Amino acid sequence: MNNIITKYRWSLVVSMLSILLIAVSCDNEDDSESEVSVIVPNNLSLEINSGFPGELVFVEGKGLSDIDKILFDNKVETIFNPAMNSDVAVIFTVPFSSKQGSRFGKQEIAFEKKNGEVIKADFDLLQPEPTILGTNPLSPIPGETAIVRGTWLNNTTEVDLEGVSLNFRQIDGEKIAIDIPEDLLDGGTLTVVTPGGIAKTGFGVVIIDVTDFDGGGLSPDPWQTFGDVLSSGVKNEADSDGNFFELEWDPASTNGFAGGQSNASATPMIPLPALESKTIADVFLRMDVNCGNAPGTKMNFVLVDGPNDCCDGNVNWQFDYTKETCGWETVEFNLDDFGYGWFPGNQDRQINFKNILRVKIGVSKDGPDPQKFQFDNVQLIVK
Repeated sequence: MNNIITKYRWSLVVSMLSILLIAVSCDNEDDSESEVSVIVPNNLSLEINSGFPGELVFVEGKGLSDIDKILFDNKVETIFNPAMNSDVAVIFTVPFSSKQGSRFGKQEIAFEKKNGEVIKADFDLLQPEPTILGTNPLSPIPGETAIVRGTWLNNTTEVDLEGVSLNFRQIDGEKIAIDIPEDLLDGGTLTVVTPGGIAKTGFGVVIIDVTDFDGGGLSPDPWQTFGDVLSSGVKNEADSDGNFFELEWDPASTNGFAGGQSNASATPMIPLPALESKTIADVFLRMDVNCGNAPGTKMNFVLVDGPNDCCDGNVNWQFDYTKETCGWETVEFNLDDFGYGWFPGNQDRQINFKNILRVKIGVSKDGPDPQKFQFDNVQLIVK
């Protein structure tokens, strides 16, 4: 089996040439019973005999010449080029057509030959990760029905808004109807779950992903750290939903501060059209936080609204939060609660919420020993 998979690590062109050479070498072999021995997807990270819609697959077997039709689940036909087939190999693309009744999961493929013979093989048609393209209306209306538009929304199992489960009806693979609760007070993150994965979008809110430490966001690179840092870096543990960043305070150092920061943006992180008709009361910093078995960690959240933030306290706006008990939680702070000069109490003026250029975190030197700041999914929210 390993030899079969290794063979298909060649490029598609080389594979095709190999198939043609095999066809020539087998012309004089005795006829024997036709069969499919293996179906190998072009994406070698997948299991054999499986693939996504649109996936190029390589079929190996014998007696495969004169294939006239390839039928999935006894109803969906795929297009293939007979000129690229031979007695021992067939190449085709995995089809998917909702109109013809395609479905995901384990099913049978029938290879029909011109002489009426049918060769059968089992195949697992995998569901791709879903995406959300938009909602109608753009903001939730209490007591009304909304339509979620996207791709690969087939077989939806759960829909929630800010963690509150919603009733929903599957329209098709591109649309879901959801019921908005009568007592809904605000919009938030809309989450759709399918067997293919999870899709999220802002519903009635604008969500700016700064960093998720899985390669997404405006600032996907690992954060820079400074000051009294004992250790720092991206981690992944059993109780997290993916990668997160951890900063640990070093009480033996003497700088008096420890922090981390995203890359600085050359333009405001929040697009100005998203702030039209909005005030500072509508803008929030949100992230998931934990303290890594260091309860009592004093967390500093800092936003930058101007240049030279390394040295100019006036452009560094801070809000403090003490994580009394460890465990992941989502925290959200209104930008009007941040104070300038790294001091939350400086409230005689407001941050320029239309010019947020960087997000920083830190720990307070007057906190306990040890202190750990774990965080993920850093976002700016406009409601």
